[in-house]
Amino acid sequence: KGQNVIVVQVESLQGFVVGLTVNGQEVTPHLNRLMREGLAFPHYYDQTHHGRTSDGEFTSLVSLYPSSIAGSIYFNFAENEFDALPKILKQHGYATLSAHAYTGAFWNRAVMHRNLGFEQSLFSEDLKPGKTIGWGLSDEDFFTQMSEKMERLPRPFFAFLITLSNHHPYELPPAYQTLDLGELEGTFLGHYLQSVHYTDQALGRLIELLKANGLYDSSILVVYGDHDAGIPQAELQKLGIEPKYEREYDKVPMVIYSSALSELNGTVQQQVSGHLDLAPTLLYLLGISQEGHYFMGQRLFDFPDAERLVVFRDGSYVTQEHAFITQTGLFEDGRYYERISGRPLDPQAAREQFLAAQERLRLSDLMLEGDLYP
Repeated sequence: KGQNVIVVQVESLQGFVVGLTVNGQEVTPHLNRLMREGLAFPHYYDQTHHGRTSDGEFTSLVSLYPSSIAGSIYFNFAENEFDALPKILKQHGYATLSAHAYTGAFWNRAVMHRNLGFEQSLFSEDLKPGKTIGWGLSDEDFFTQMSEKMERLPRPFFAFLITLSNHHPYELPPAYQTLDLGELEGTFLGHYLQSVHYTDQALGRLIELLKANGLYDSSILVVYGDHDAGIPQAELQKLGIEPKYEREYDKVPMVIYSSALSELNGTVQQQVSGHLDLAPTLLYLLGISQEGHYFMGQRLFDFPDAERLVVFRDGSYVTQEHAFITQTGLFEDGRYYERISGRPLDPQAAREQFLAAQERLRLSDLMLEGDLYP
């Protein structure tokens, strides 16, 4: 209660990189260390859809599902009134800041971030020039500027930082390619590993800066991936990754660190979860009641694992024990599996939870399309 909140949404950070070594080198050493120090959630699923990064933001901050209507909620429903995490925290005395090193017009962020309750939003036009990687300002320079900015914010604050360097097509300048990848060098997968390794180094720099200015131990720090990396299966096979069913590897890293979590730090939380669970989880940790707030996600603490249902826009879902996968949204086209082993099961046993998943999607669509929050 009362701590600052720093949320880092990392571009294209997919779960398989956590703990991955290539030729004896850790691909994400700083993220690995943070996940050992904080609470790691290895079964945190990507719940985005057409809106990709904007869906990652929306599902995490608003705890509604992506829209069934083609395109991004950030464009299609920009005039809606939302019950969003930054708006709620602002009502409880938090200064609210969002930042991204690309133009505020992209994904309509300048409009939507204000709508979601951010008092201040910084985009490429508001940042100092620095090293450029890919689409814009390097993650390292971005984090350096954000560390300085957060030091000056009133306390408590909520800062939402969106990285950029690890963006498709993952073409990192040669000077920043520091991994020895052997046979993977020059492949699409190799480009991704070099790129995500750079972003991990930038994350390490951010943590170093937060420790130096006292924010590391006075804040809740959350780091998660916005969506999968879009790596073809033929490339993943080069690492020996062979999914037993679709979405098995459709997970993003998720870690929460707070000095106040004491004995929970350093633990691995095995429950299934996804982007929609972030907002209710942070309110819970901050001691802010969820009563009167309409989240479709479930908090990651003190909620029965047996009741967890992680739903995807196409009607697929996972529970602690099972996975139901449909590519068409139709129950008849679905396949049912043991989630861990991948053993096929009788799909008829999935019908009740499939209908529950459909109901969640229907309610979320009604909230969006009817602008029902007011």
